[in-house]
Amino acid sequence: MRNFVRFYIDDMRCTIFTFCIFVGLLSMIFCSCGENEELTAEELLLRAKAVEKTDPQQALLTLDSIHECFPRNVKMRRAADTVMWRIELAQAMKSLPYVDSVISEKEKMLAEMSVKFVYSKDDLYQDLGVWEHRVFRTESNTGRNYLKPTVKENGEITMTSFYAGREEKHDGIAVTVGEYTKQVTDIDGGTSFVDLGVYHEFLSVTETTDDGLTKFIAEMQGEDAMVNLLSTGEVKVKYKISNRDMAAIRETYALAITVGDLWNLQRDRVKFQKQIERYCHK
Repeated sequence: MRNFVRFYIDDMRCTIFTFCIFVGLLSMIFCSCGENEELTAEELLLRAKAVEKTDPQQALLTLDSIHECFPRNVKMRRAADTVMWRIELAQAMKSLPYVDSVISEKEKMLAEMSVKFVYSKDDLYQDLGVWEHRVFRTESNTGRNYLKPTVKENGEITMTSFYAGREEKHDGIAVTVGEYTKQVTDIDGGTSFVDLGVYHEFLSVTETTDDGLTKFIAEMQGEDAMVNLLSTGEVKVKYKISNRDMAAIRETYALAITVGDLWNLQRDRVKFQKQIERYCHK
């Protein structure tokens, strides 16, 4: 018991001693920072100015550190903001002509591609217009089974499965090309209806150009693509994608990439224009 008490006391002494050293070091650091805060912030500002033209990203990171490390040094933070605005203005003025030229090229590409598509937008209900391939126009495809991708103005893809036949209530789609399969399951929001005595189902899933059934079909080689419509994981319906549909899906995917690029470039242009307008009036 006595040894345990001695060990405990010695351990406590060691812990207290270590804690005191730690506190002392912290006090020295904070005191030192307080004494040299002006000098250190000024050094960071000079470093940022030295590389603002050759390495603007590094300069911006250095200026950010002034705000983070010296939140109470208003003088240096204002000076950092001035340099930051100057860098961002230079970047915006340099980037805007380039973005404008790329937008012009993308608009030409879209004009050529859009010949095969129909654009529609209901201003009352839609924030973004939608591109639809002429092959998949609803009035030309009544009563058949097919996959139909559409593209929003921001490049987002909606892949819709259209099915006509016996009631199946499918909640999943699997596409197989050769030995490869891409599937999406447990999709919510399916709709069914009966028209002129024929039962119809359609099921939609949102995709991006980075992933999804549309990308899978567009990038796979070969024309023999099979669609399996799934209900709780079980295959209910099988059909082949026609060569005509395959070509239309590939063209829709290419359009989605162009439309998405154009959307992002236009947002960048607005951002640069606002930066130039804001900083030129400071």
